Amino acid sequence: ARTISRNRPGWPVISADGNTLFFTGMNRPGGQGGEDIFYSTLNDNDWIRAAPLRGQVNSRSHEFATAVSADENQIVLFTPRADGLGRGDLYFADKG
Repeated sequence: ARTISRNRPGWPVISADGNTLFFTGMNRPGGQGGEDIFYSTLNDNDWIRAAPLRGQVNSRSHEFATAVSADENQIVLFTPRADGLGRGDLYFADKG
């Protein structure tokens, strides 16, 4: 097995077709700070370098992916953002 990510990866979620891996990374380059959601796609049996999700999914808080829609256009995430309703809330977001 080969490592495809460093910086404390966690919370892995694989797409329905098995070709995209979503995970969190702590203070990774390109992230917003804290724990952000990144993704890597499978290309010719090799995982490409992970990139952060675009749009407003990631923030300075901690984000954790919990589910991805079958078409990979929507993601459900858990985050304890300051504007939330409690100590952690579920958000639905477009992949971006």
